[in-house]
Parts: sequence; C-alpha cells; structure tokens
Amino acid sequence: MKTRLKELRMEKNLTQTQLSLNTNISQSSLCKMETECANVNGSQIVVLSQYFGVSTDYFLCMTNEKLPVDVKASIQRETSAFSQLFYYYSKLNHFDRELVLDMTAKLANRAFTDHLI
Repeated sequence: MKTRLKELRMEKNLTQTQLSLNTNISQSSLCKMETECANVNGSQIVVLSQYFGVSTDYFLCMTNEKLPVDVKASIQRETSAFSQLFYYYSKLNHFDRELVLDMTAKLANRAFTDHLI
C-alpha cells in the first residue's frame, strides 16, 4: 500500500501536510502509512480512496483498476446510452441531424441555466 499512497499523493502534487489537511488524517500517520510502519484502519482507507477517486481494492494493491465499481458501472451505462444515440443519429438525413444538434444544444443550455438558478 505504501507505494499506492505515495504514488497517488505525488500524482496530485501534494505534500503529506496538504493531504493531511484535506483528509483529516495526521501527517505523521500518512508518513507511517507511506513507509509501511503503521496499520491503516478501514475508515482511513475509505477516506483516502474517496479523496483520490480510486477503489479501495486499488488503494490496497489488490487490483490495478483505479475506478471504483460504481463509477465503472456509470461509465458503462453512459457508453451504452451514447452508442444507442449515435446509432439512431447515424440513420438520420443531414437536415434531421442539424435539427437534433440544435435541439441538443438548447436542452444542454437550459439544463446549465436551470442549474445556476
């Protein structure tokens, strides 16, 4: 685990002190975790995994897959929906494609505007 914690911390260009402030895990605990001198409790694993956006299995070196299962499932659902959308879009003539693009832009703009309110 020490290599994963340090690797993730370095990817974000964080010092142990900065990571400590962001996670409420003491800097000395983080230092010990990175040098394998300390046992990491379950809540610390969850906090660090969530902070870095990786699965707990990745954090514990049980897999090389970084994404948490729920994120992977969400990506798969979105990819499936996008594939279906692309399939139907590819069947349209030029005029209808332009219409779909215009409607999509208007919907996206409305969603963005509604989010601001």
